[in-house]
Amino acid sequence: MTGLYFTIAISLLLSVLSVLFVGQLLQLMQTPAEIYQGAHTFLSIMLGGLTATTLYAYYSNALRALGDSKTPLYALIVASILNIGFEYFAILVLHLGLAGASAATILAQCISVLYLVLHIKRKVPELHLNRKLLAYDTQEIRTHARLSIPMGFQSSIIAIGSITLQVALNTIGTNAVATQAIVSKIDQIAMLPMMSIGLAMATFGAQNFGAKQYRRINQGLFQALLIAVSWAIGFAILLVSLNYYFTTAFISPSQTAVIDMARHYYVVNGGFYWLLAILFVTRSTLQGLGNARIPTICGVAELVMRAAVAIIGVNLLNYTVIISSNPAAWIGSTAILIPTTIRMVRRFNRENIQEKIVLP
Repeated sequence: MTGLYFTIAISLLLSVLSVLFVGQLLQLMQTPAEIYQGAHTFLSIMLGGLTATTLYAYYSNALRALGDSKTPLYALIVASILNIGFEYFAILVLHLGLAGASAATILAQCISVLYLVLHIKRKVPELHLNRKLLAYDTQEIRTHARLSIPMGFQSSIIAIGSITLQVALNTIGTNAVATQAIVSKIDQIAMLPMMSIGLAMATFGAQNFGAKQYRRINQGLFQALLIAVSWAIGFAILLVSLNYYFTTAFISPSQTAVIDMARHYYVVNGGFYWLLAILFVTRSTLQGLGNARIPTICGVAELVMRAAVAIIGVNLLNYTVIISSNPAAWIGSTAILIPTTIRMVRRFNRENIQEKIVLP
């Protein structure tokens, strides 16, 4: 249960700090004045409930590590359905606006955590709490920190990138902000299958690496890449072809400026979804094999590329350049990941592998 202590402590610390400094964060992001108060309210409640989000991630990953990927999915489905229902009630019936929407999300996440805890109590004796498991182990905390902090940084690259992009778009005006609110949701639809395939590959790779089944890792990697890239290309074609309908699902058809900006975003970013698929799969594979150094370097490269292109776009007040910061970041990361993965595949394909390989 050392991981549970670590998870709760870190999430509470981040939650408190985030709520205390949410105003300064919004000012740093140059949030337009007309949406500042709403953004402040929404973020304060969401960040205040950060522990619920992290506990869901903790229990879900614990179950996945034991081979149960269905229960976390069921919990997510339950949370999603409840979230929709709670938001409708809070906004349309109670008229609570953004405060109600954010509170509804946190409440749904709390229920999903309760669902997982009850499931573990009934059916997963390995995770039952007892005196031995409740013991505090300083060495285990250090181990968790050494492994989880780099992985946490790598996993947060997308979020940090979104903030960087949002800061740049805030300088253009409210139409750009409204567009980003829409396209970020579409991006999530595109990315989640790729991320899930990458996570599956991380688990598959780690299991086979421990069993010295190196060629199975290569086989799984190629299949994962095929599935992820196929999804990325297929979804990009669908998105560009039906861009109007994707956008007007969130806004009125009368907002033509936002619709045009969203279409432009889909073309620029959707054309590189296939590269993002490669990024997710290869990075997760290396992480699963215990290689934290290369993915961390790639994360830094992503941030540098995204920030550099976004700054250029802000100085030029050019929307196309700003939204190109995402593809630029993906190119910078895969420029490191692809050669590293190719070298790994070649090592695993050697005919005479008998010893346990240690990756750099």
